[in-house]
Amino acid sequence: MRASLERSATTPEAALLDALRALARDASVELSPRQLAALGPLGDYLPRGTPVYVPFVPGATWGETSAACRRLRAAGMSPVPHLPARWLASTAQLDDWLAELAEVQVRELLLVAGDRASAAGPYRDTLDVLDSGRVVAAGFRRVGITGYPEGHPSAPTADLDAALTRKLEYAVATGTDMWITTQFTFAPAHAIAWLDRIRDRGCTLPVRVGLPGPARLRTLLSFAARCGVTASARMLTRRPSVVRLLKRWTPDALLRELVEYRGMAGSPAFDIHVFTFGGLPATARWLRGLRADSATRHPRATVRSGLAPLRATEPGREVGAALRPVVEIAQQRLGVSPDLLTPYGHYKAKLTTGAVRPPDASTPGKLVLVTAMSPTPAGEGKTTTSIGLTDALNRLGVRATVCLREPSLGPCFGRKGGATGGGRAQVAPAADINLHFNGDLHAVSTANNLLAAALDNHIHWNNELDVDPATISWSRVMDLNDRALREIDLHLRGDARRAGGFDITAASEVMAVLCLARDHADLVRRLGAMVVAFTRAGQPVTARELQVDGAMAALLTEALQPNLVQTLEGNAAFVHGGPFANIAHGCSSLAATRAALGLSEVVVTEAGFGADLGAEKFLDIKCRQSGLRPDAVVLVCTVRALKMHAGVARADLAEPDPGAVRGGAPNLARHIANLRRFGVTPVVAANRFATDTDDELSAVEAVAREHDVRCVVANHWADGGAGATALARTVLDQVDQPARVELLYPDEMPLREKIETIARHIHGAGDVSFGTSAARRLEEFERLGYGHLPVCIAKTQYSFSTDPKALGAPVGHVLPVREVRLCAGAGFVVALCGEILTMPGLPRRPAAADIGIDDAGRVIGL
Repeated sequence: MRASLERSATTPEAALLDALRALARDASVELSPRQLAALGPLGDYLPRGTPVYVPFVPGATWGETSAACRRLRAAGMSPVPHLPARWLASTAQLDDWLAELAEVQVRELLLVAGDRASAAGPYRDTLDVLDSGRVVAAGFRRVGITGYPEGHPSAPTADLDAALTRKLEYAVATGTDMWITTQFTFAPAHAIAWLDRIRDRGCTLPVRVGLPGPARLRTLLSFAARCGVTASARMLTRRPSVVRLLKRWTPDALLRELVEYRGMAGSPAFDIHVFTFGGLPATARWLRGLRADSATRHPRATVRSGLAPLRATEPGREVGAALRPVVEIAQQRLGVSPDLLTPYGHYKAKLTTGAVRPPDASTPGKLVLVTAMSPTPAGEGKTTTSIGLTDALNRLGVRATVCLREPSLGPCFGRKGGATGGGRAQVAPAADINLHFNGDLHAVSTANNLLAAALDNHIHWNNELDVDPATISWSRVMDLNDRALREIDLHLRGDARRAGGFDITAASEVMAVLCLARDHADLVRRLGAMVVAFTRAGQPVTARELQVDGAMAALLTEALQPNLVQTLEGNAAFVHGGPFANIAHGCSSLAATRAALGLSEVVVTEAGFGADLGAEKFLDIKCRQSGLRPDAVVLVCTVRALKMHAGVARADLAEPDPGAVRGGAPNLARHIANLRRFGVTPVVAANRFATDTDDELSAVEAVAREHDVRCVVANHWADGGAGATALARTVLDQVDQPARVELLYPDEMPLREKIETIARHIHGAGDVSFGTSAARRLEEFERLGYGHLPVCIAKTQYSFSTDPKALGAPVGHVLPVREVRLCAGAGFVVALCGEILTMPGLPRRPAAADIGIDDAGRVIGL
């Protein structure tokens, strides 16, 4: 209990002020339709994205509520209407009211009993409304309920507790994203005792603690009497210095005590909900005063997050965050109960098979693909944008989940470093995710190398399948960059030797199989179908014939389960599977995507590198095999990358140069045109850097307009989800439009023509040259019945051509195909082009040189 807990440390004043500002930035407010009608532009009072509750006032009509919600949505706010159970005259009326809310794009609502002694229809209380199933059937998956720190005038505490338990059970059973907003209180002790009590009873729902905004004493006492908040109201008259002399009340002292409690060890997190009894202008001024000295990263940012923005001078700083237990994330964000998780510590878990429910007509999650222009060493922030967009969608009341690939140790210790996003848009715990994570990549490496060992062992013991060692295409793998292992000499039997080598784990077909398998049965089938060599008679040799497909599946059975972590803002994130997009198909696992779609309203996923690689493979391979189609596509670009594609040296990127931005525009334009070949019109996200100027960003927006696409400047690196709310709204508009995605080529097209189609239509090549061996192998693959497979182009990510220095949008070049590989289990054929390698090397100064641990054993420099 709270009385027995001691403060872990005295809260420093600076930290206390930061916490006050954070609560003020994330506060919701309450406005009646009549209050709203009397106000001018809402942007004069509230930041865009603010949750605004709309109470149902006796004597008003539901039309006034829906009209208020429409105005709030048009002003960029997030409306949260009260749905009063006892005022509903019939089931038909409930359906009509919910339909009106859906029509004005309301995505969340607060269920209340309603200020009425008896029910007008079949619904006595909010539980009756929930149990009817009409709310979920209408598509409302984010529902608030009321909490009563000071009790309820007509309901004993035991009844309130029992009702809360029932609502928790409902939330878990239906996958509803539920939260609690409490009645207002004047006394922090009441709110604190109630928070402790519900936590002790096992309630982990998010909470908004209600408090009155600045108002005259007489006004507050009138509302307190009307709403049954009399216990704490009596305390007001005992404070003559504040009440009797000034005759006006502000919640500063109340909020300060709540913040001090929030900072105590073991205290639950919560946000605040402000009742505007003294009018919105007074409340807005008070909130603005608390937020005033929290600087944003750039003046363009109109919405601030609950985290202090990062300074532009510290782009590599690791951001600390108070992470929530992963079981809470699963329950509250996904509706998944703890018994369907396999925890890996406090903040990581795998979803068991029972938790992975595929999407269907009753859970029509929308899929958003995030891709990018051609990457440069300056960085484009595709992962960061995916995370920021997900956080922003959740801020707008949409239950969104992000699906990302797992980082490989190769890039972590090589050139790129960690891969968990950046700034305020990260997934966590970052060090755990970057290093080993839940063992998936090690499982893939072991399964791959088991197959390699079994193949060589088969040859050693008399070679009953008559494997031709010269045709072996299966390499060993490891999850590190090591150029010395690209080619090795293997001792088979006696004096027999064969050439071999290592690839990086992300390039292994086993990784692709893991990421494309629907379930365990499909995993076993795909593993067994993998071709590792050919017999002397020219027939394929598979893992199934070597009798190791079952053992490989045993190694991968847990690796197939999606990994659940969280964003810094406490939203669900699946990080699962890690194929590179330059040498593999570059998409996170189908298992994670399908699980997220079954548990979320919107799923944001990214495909590696530029749209010519990752997005093309996402559409032509992952979507072709799975039947999934994106409902919207976000194309990330940066001012810095556009300038580099115009020839600006990296050292000069900080110098303002709108002309160079336009000079690099052909690269962005090519990616826009390529996506349109698939029937997709992308939303361009200009990922803002600290050095970007308004003129440069205006140049990006002008380029987008010239190509008839929408462009949104996003500031999520500095401001988290709050910096990407405009992007989120644009994406929501896009997903509401019917999508007609078309694949680039049909299955029956010959393999050679598929490669030529991608080269000409996506990469701008004038011709394709096939090495003798590559051309012969393509013919063999066709003869063996693999001609229907899609193709996976492996090439440099830095250019549309195979020359990494040919920036911009080169055309007319020749795409040289030096080697082709059959990935029969994964279901595609890889065409290795130019000098691309499947085992990278370390740079002159690898990122490993900057990584270490501090005295407490915490990883630093990653």
